[in-house]
Amino acid sequence: MSESKHTPGPWQYQRYRNQEYAYGIWSPENARLARVDYRPQSCQHQALANARLIAVVPELLEACEDMLCELESLIVAIAEVHGKAGAEMILTRQQVDKHGAAAKARAAVAKAKPDA
Repeated sequence: MSESKHTPGPWQYQRYRNQEYAYGIWSPENARLARVDYRPQSCQHQALANARLIAVVPELLEACEDMLCELESLIVAIAEVHGKAGAEMILTRQQVDKHGAAAKARAAVAKAKPDA
């Protein structure tokens, strides 16, 4: 896969010490990458969930890319062992690209890396 242009992970989240109603997302070098605010007495649990999700994005992107590479290798291995007809019966590249989780993963990676 192509080189990432985003700040490398792992990212961390934590509640701001001086501000009651915000979480920060931080790079390994302690640079603030994002801030998630919430209103008093509403949606703190949702803000925390959003901060956790944002913080894990680099790992999710890497996992999607790795999964897609492994899936491609699996398709090639099936073709080598069972021949082209066997591979097509089990799982074709076209099915992987058009349907299911692999298609969603490819679309998400493309959004994160539009220049790739």
